[in-house]
This record gives sequence, structure tokens and C-alpha cells, in this order.
Amino acid sequence: MSSTLFIFYVTIVIVAAVLFIFSGRFEAFVAAVVVAALILIFLVIRFIFTSVTVSENGVDYKMGWLNSTLKQIPFDKINTVDAFVSIWGKLLGFGTVKVFTGNDVEGIWFKGMEKPHILCQMIEERVSKVEKAQETVPPSAVSPADEIEKLDKLRDEGTITDEEFESKKKQLLNL
Repeated sequence: MSSTLFIFYVTIVIVAAVLFIFSGRFEAFVAAVVVAALILIFLVIRFIFTSVTVSENGVDYKMGWLNSTLKQIPFDKINTVDAFVSIWGKLLGFGTVKVFTGNDVEGIWFKGMEKPHILCQMIEERVSKVEKAQETVPPSAVSPADEIEKLDKLRDEGTITDEEFESKKKQLLNL
């Protein structure tokens, strides 16, 4: 959760408490303060113990204090990334980042993220780097030992001569 979202929640609770106290309903004010305190404690713990990290290998999502949940999403598994920002999110600077992997139609949601478009852009850049790196890796070449073995079989069958075998062997071994 973003710090601006947290501040927004605190502001709402303070406004509600002030309205209850001015309405003359002290019991409602006390109830609002107790509920607000519980909500704020929960939000603070959630805020402190939730993180999204764009690492070298993928996106790491850690949430929780006692029961910590860790989701690791490798870049090579990510298909698309979307950022959603509501009207309040535009005003307060937070939103949701949604990561789609494989045939996943629901996506993995990271809610209450500060600057979701920047996070989305960072993930997309890393995904494109991984895709480019996979494209530039040449297909696995056959080893020279395997080629020499095939040539030896061809020589034994009489398909190639000893001279052709030796010539190709030297070529494969870069001699």
C-alpha cells in the first residue's frame, strides 16, 4: 500500500470521528475511534510487511508478518503487465498493477502500489530484455565429437574416404 493511500485512510477516519463528536453522539465517536484504531493498526502492519520487488530474475511479491506469502514471477513467464488507476488513485498517486502469466486470465494483482505506471514500465523493460536475450541465444550446436562420430560411421560404411574423414575431422577440431 502506498503512503498516500495510508494518509487518505487516516484522513477519512479523522473526519468521521470529528463528525461524530460534533453530532453529540459520544458513543458513536468512541466506536468510530476504536474501529479506526483497529483498521489503522491492520493497515500499518500490512503496509510495513508488504513489498513488490523487481529483481534480476523476476517480480517478487512478499506479504504478511506471521504467515508470510512470497510469490516469485520469473520474467520469462510474464506475458503482459497492466496498470490501473482510479480517480482517487490519480489524486493520491496509487493504483493497481496486474501481471498476466501463461494462460492466466485473472492475473496477479498488486493493489495500492505507488506510481503503478512506473512499476509496470520497469517490469515490461525487464521482460523485453529477457525476450531479446532468449532470441539472441543461438540454437544448440552439435558438438564436434558427435560430428566426428558420425563421420567415422560414414567412413566405416564406405560412404566417405579416409582422406575426407581426416580433412573434416581437422576442420571440426580447428586444426
